[in-house]
Amino acid sequence: MKKIFTVLVVSLFTIFAALAQLPYNTTMTSEHYNDATIVKSDGDNGWDGGIRLGNKDLGGFDYSDKYVVIALSANGIPKKLTCATEAKSISVITPPTDIVFYVAWSADNSNFTTLDTKKSKKNSFDVELPKETKYIKLCYSGNFAGYFTNIVVSEMVYCNAPEHDVWEPIDTIGSEPMLGETTIVWGNTEPFELTLTGEGASQFTVAIENNATKGKEGVALLSAIYMHDVAGVHEAVLTIANGTYSYTINLKGTTLKKEQTLVWEQDFALVNVYDSVMLHAEATTDVIYAVSDTTKASVVDNMLLLHNAGEVLVYAYARETDEYLADTLAKTLVIAPLTQEIVWTLDSVVMTVGDTLVLDAMATSGLEVTYLTDVDSVVLIESNMLVAQSAGEVQVTAVQEGNNNYLAAEVVTYTIKVVAAEEDGDEDDVVTSLENAIADQVKACKIIHDGKIYIIRGEQVYDMLGNRL
Repeated sequence: MKKIFTVLVVSLFTIFAALAQLPYNTTMTSEHYNDATIVKSDGDNGWDGGIRLGNKDLGGFDYSDKYVVIALSANGIPKKLTCATEAKSISVITPPTDIVFYVAWSADNSNFTTLDTKKSKKNSFDVELPKETKYIKLCYSGNFAGYFTNIVVSEMVYCNAPEHDVWEPIDTIGSEPMLGETTIVWGNTEPFELTLTGEGASQFTVAIENNATKGKEGVALLSAIYMHDVAGVHEAVLTIANGTYSYTINLKGTTLKKEQTLVWEQDFALVNVYDSVMLHAEATTDVIYAVSDTTKASVVDNMLLLHNAGEVLVYAYARETDEYLADTLAKTLVIAPLTQEIVWTLDSVVMTVGDTLVLDAMATSGLEVTYLTDVDSVVLIESNMLVAQSAGEVQVTAVQEGNNNYLAAEVVTYTIKVVAAEEDGDEDDVVTSLENAIADQVKACKIIHDGKIYIIRGEQVYDMLGNRL
């Protein structure tokens, strides 16, 4: 009879073990089991929420191990088991004997390891459970019944802050994306959500591998990729949070613009004023040109136009863009003045006193030509009009001295011979003033007055066009 009862009890608890499941941080009550023969929710000598192993009434005949296996819930990692135990008999006259209580753990419900053993009638257990614990065994051996009550398995929840809280990659635009990584050690906590905020958030991509999970532990790998798409400094804040923990990582990516090299192999030979030169520097970006003195030169559609002789700096600028930095080169340009010639042919080199001659020398530069004489008394020159005044020989020289843009021209000189006029006066005679002509009662002559030539006939005065004045 004793053997049949023992087999029945052991079978009962073995079958029941698959049904039992204990939530974390909760004292076990009858609602966690469905076999009222071993679970007491109230009564039974005042023990509420306990497990009775053995039969208080008949257990005096059975000293075998009686146990129950409890499966822990899958949404946590065990930390500690606490409970109270007591052995009870049917009467105080026959107390329980050979009492042994023990608690064991297992990861697979087959290989159990004992954590603690109590051999007194009334005890309390407070044992640390390994993280791998999935099943706990509560065992009693001795006669009559052993009770486990106030059974609580506490949950272990933890999370370590990220290894790094600042990431500042730097490189040039267009470079390969840069990867930054950090880890979070977690256990038995909710999955993290990643949130990026800040003006530079669009330049980062973030991800998490091996995210936190209830009932498990692990190491989450956080990654942030900086794209290097847009030049500048881009800042963002990565928030890693769940309902329990929250961390931030400051992201600051700096993207530098690429450098470019402006190539300008053009060698300015000696150039003259009024020339034009096509400019041709090369760079990755567009090239524009400028000059240091716009009175000497200017640039139109990459064509350098030279306005005045002198020295000028010519600049080539490679434009700055969203991707490239600017670059600049400068060259010194010497603008030389032009040469010029005087063109002058004198048809007559013999004149009579009183004759006039228009001097028509021209400079190839277009500049005004002036005239000089070596004997001022022989001829009179007003502007470009020459008047023979007295007999003699004179050299008349045409001069153009040049300016900033033209060198002085080589002078041209002619020798003019002036002969005396005949005694009879006629309108070719020249007198020095209108007053003298009237006083001398000259019937006909030429006079010079205020630089202009007039003809006197009797008492009438005419200009060189024959108009009477």
